[in-house]
Order: sequence, then C-alpha cells, then structure tokens
Amino acid sequence: MDDERYKALRFLFKVDYIEPEYERLEYDGDGLWSPPHECIYNTQYSTGWLQRTPERVIPAKNVGEGDFAVCSLLYRSSTSYFLTVPVDCRINERMQDHIERTEQSWRRLRFKNDERQDLSIATFSATSYTLAGRGSRDWVPELLPDSYNDSYCSQVPFTHLTGDLALIVGLIAFSCPRERDIYCLSDVMQRCFRPPRWVPHRSIPQRIDRHGVVVTIRPDPEYGDLREAKRELRNFQDGSYGALFRSPL
Repeated sequence: MDDERYKALRFLFKVDYIEPEYERLEYDGDGLWSPPHECIYNTQYSTGWLQRTPERVIPAKNVGEGDFAVCSLLYRSSTSYFLTVPVDCRINERMQDHIERTEQSWRRLRFKNDERQDLSIATFSATSYTLAGRGSRDWVPELLPDSYNDSYCSQVPFTHLTGDLALIVGLIAFSCPRERDIYCLSDVMQRCFRPPRWVPHRSIPQRIDRHGVVVTIRPDPEYGDLREAKRELRNFQDGSYGALFRSPL
C-alpha cells in the first residue's frame, strides 16, 4: 500500500492503567493465575483523551462521542502472555453481557493469518496464539515478547503486523519503559508508532505481572465525516490497508 494512505490514520485514544484485586484471582494446577468472570479492577492512572495524528500526539481538545473500540489487557509474566477481553473489564454489566453473547471471558491474545500479505492480525477471536512467522526485531520484543514468535517456522519469511487498534495501543502502552507515565506513552506513540514502521525506542519494556490497561479508541472529530473515519479505522485494523508494522523481506 502507498505510504500516503497512512496519513489518514488519526484517532483519539485513552489508556487507563488497572490492577485486579489480587485476592480474587484464580489459580490453576500449575500455579498460573487468571482473572475470574467477576473481579474488581482498580484504576491506578489515566492518560485522559489524547489525539493521534501522523504529525503529533497531544491532549484532545474535542473528545467526541461514541467509542470505536474498547479492550482490556492484563500481562502474565510467568508465561509472557497477554490476556484480553474486548470490553471494559471494570464494568461488570459489560463483562457479563460479553460472556453471555460469546460464552468467552478473558482469553489469550490471538492472531489471524493473512497468507496473501504475510500478515499477522492481532485480534480476540482467532485460533493462533502466535504470529504467523517471526516478527521483525524492530518490534519484537518491544511490542510483543519473543514468546509470540512462531517457533515452528523458518527464519524467513518474517511476518508483518496489524490488528485491532485498541489492542495495538495497549501493546504500545506495555512497551513503554515507564508505566503509568503520560509523557512516556505520548513520546513512544509519536516517535515509534510510525506506520508502516515501528521505530525502536531501544529501552526495556516495563511489563509488570498482573498489571493491565483498558484502552478506548474513538474516531477523531476533526477528521470530518465520522462514518468515513470509522471505515478508515476498520480498514487499517483488519488488514485491508496492509500492515501497521512491516518486517524486512
């Protein structure tokens, strides 16, 4: 895809940093924790609404209305996996509605494989727990831990990456060297999130066990036609416009 297309990628986002009440966590026979269907999540910090355009990331003057996408992520350090759910986990009614509709609660981050484009699409409902190939060293392990590389594939070809925008922003939040820091996240979003590339920040991500984020995405009211803005965002996240992050050929 022509890089000019990426100049249309603009949206609002908000990241709320959360922690579950630890005594409510459940543990399996291997001692691995997982959040139960009903759990209390405490909000530790919020960035407020930020506007992302190809030129900058700044506090949003007009926050608009109507969410485009919402997701919650938790990090489990013992397995280097992310657990996800496509709702705000702090709102029990939305969690219960999601469970009733899908018969699913928290699940591991998953990927669809678009073989035509050598593209891995981060999502909630696919069957693969790993990338379709090896991720570029530009964005592994900064965006995703090495555990998400496909260990059964050859060294080449590399896979490209796109996905649900709320998930992508959540992964970027986890990639930051300083957690719960609006200036760090804004800087990383501005310097590193440069579709179709990830510009490495070369710092160690501060991924902390059982810490999480709730990410909310809205179309940018300054885009103009909001229906067209939503269509553009869908095309970016479902792979219609190719990769948000390319890997070397």
